[in-house]
Amino acid sequence: MGFLIVNRISLPVGAPEGEALSLARRRLSSLGVPTRGLSFSVYRRSVDARRKKDIRFLYSVAVTGEMPTVSDARLAAADIARATDPVLPEPVGTEPLFHPPVIVGSGPAGLFAALLLAEHGYAPVVLERGGSVAERRRAVAAFSGTHLLDPETNIQFGAGGAGTFSDGKLITRVNDPLCRYVLSRFTEFGAPEEILTLAKPHIGTDILSLVVERILDRIVALGGEVHYHTKFLSCRTAGERLVGVLTDRGEI
Repeated sequence: MGFLIVNRISLPVGAPEGEALSLARRRLSSLGVPTRGLSFSVYRRSVDARRKKDIRFLYSVAVTGEMPTVSDARLAAADIARATDPVLPEPVGTEPLFHPPVIVGSGPAGLFAALLLAEHGYAPVVLERGGSVAERRRAVAAFSGTHLLDPETNIQFGAGGAGTFSDGKLITRVNDPLCRYVLSRFTEFGAPEEILTLAKPHIGTDILSLVVERILDRIVALGGEVHYHTKFLSCRTAGERLVGVLTDRGEI
């Protein structure tokens, strides 16, 4: 579904968000667009600290609803952009899948690959060299007290990957609509709604570790499997076909 984004609405720190919505409505009205029936919401908020004595918030406001046609040139002149909600492609195949897909690692990429496969009924098997989130918490606490390192389950290795015990910053240089999809899924599993609008979203380790646990629980609830303390070694092939996955605990 398409919508508009009204950009560069500058307000002093402390001004209510509703003022940003009002200014967005006013800017759209200046183009002759009737705003009755349109919905306005904060799309993004960032801090403009270029002037130390006048720090401000910069807002982008999303506008949804039926509206008359306005040329792209007129929109651009008013610093308004068109946007669309990210749409994930539906899985398409012509042959049945006789074996579950195997995912190596439960970091961000593996976590979301497993989640989407599980939600489409594919019951993935996730191989993770480290331990669960609960095991990682214990290992990290033990290392802080004893300085004895578990080489497989620690602040770097285990459920959720290295980011689980980072400070929870969700920043990327990639400008892709799917970034917002990822953030929305995080909120579904317990992250605060504000990460959808902050220019530099941040969750925090305490919440992020819970989010990772809940995503993994959903994968298992949908029929997937998570094999902790299982290290991928290699693939077994027959000609050009993949026929097995070798781990330090045997073949899958």
